[in-house]
Amino acid sequence: MTIVLMPGLFCLTIFSAPRMRAALGANIDVFTIMPFDFGGGAEMYGSTVNAANGLKKQLKTAFGWSDATAYTHVGISGMNGYSDQSEITTTAIWTNIRNWTNANHIARPAFWSVNGDRGCAGGGVQETCSGIAQSDWAFTQITAR
Repeated sequence: MTIVLMPGLFCLTIFSAPRMRAALGANIDVFTIMPFDFGGGAEMYGSTVNAANGLKKQLKTAFGWSDATAYTHVGISGMNGYSDQSEITTTAIWTNIRNWTNANHIARPAFWSVNGDRGCAGGGVQETCSGIAQSDWAFTQITAR
């Protein structure tokens, strides 16, 4: 299940999905959030961690899990490079996010577009590149470590 984070809809989806899964007894192992489109200029590391911690809190409430167990059911599918809200996730920011996911045993660290895992500094939002200066496949290499 992917929980799309969108302004105004975040509370509805983040609060209802885990409770609905618990009530229905649905066999969902990992709840993956897409932490971007917070609004132009968002600080992507802090915003991503805050969103993941919000999901962890809801999983704890819905299932009675500990922090450690809840984190093992959290997934993150972050943005690489430019988002359509002019947010920027650099390779340095993605490395910090990856380090945080590893430290907390997040079930699924991933990023939005392998197709866009190529550099094109100043390119803005495009389908075939990240819009930032980076080496090709940099986000893939960081995530794989």
